[in-house]
Amino acid sequence: MKRTWRRWLAAYALTVAGGFLFHFLYDLSPNVVFAVLSPVRESVWEHLKILFWPMLLVGWGMTRQQVEQKPSWYFATLLGSGLLLIFGWVVHIRIGMEQILVDVVGMMVVELIAFLAAAWIEIGERWKGLLLLGLLAVIVLIVAFTFWQPEGLLFADLSRADALYTLPC
Repeated sequence: MKRTWRRWLAAYALTVAGGFLFHFLYDLSPNVVFAVLSPVRESVWEHLKILFWPMLLVGWGMTRQQVEQKPSWYFATLLGSGLLLIFGWVVHIRIGMEQILVDVVGMMVVELIAFLAAAWIEIGERWKGLLLLGLLAVIVLIVAFTFWQPEGLLFADLSRADALYTLPC
């Protein structure tokens, strides 16, 4: 049991660290691949990437030998993504708070909730296809909205409220 919790704790730490790394990938090397993996603008939607991709990668690693856990990880990744969008909407758009500490702690709490969901909620194999379809839909939206962002506060670059939008790459 101890080894299992150590593994989960290490996976959580890897996901958090991966999120921090993914946040700065595009700034370090602006290119098309990093634009899809990393936030290009400081919008609520773009920050979805720093939870989604690390959760997906760590979930893949955690379930390679325990394939029956894959649906739970798919659900947890979608849950975390949704919770992060809600958190960002409330904190940045509704409240108007721009505190980096709030963002970091909020992200870590959302990731923790997603990890707990993956650990404790057992999703049956019959939901696997629907959850995979949900993940695929999020991937398509991430790619599409990276290069063709729609209007709206969810997609607005909040660091430059009155500036024109910029396209990545």
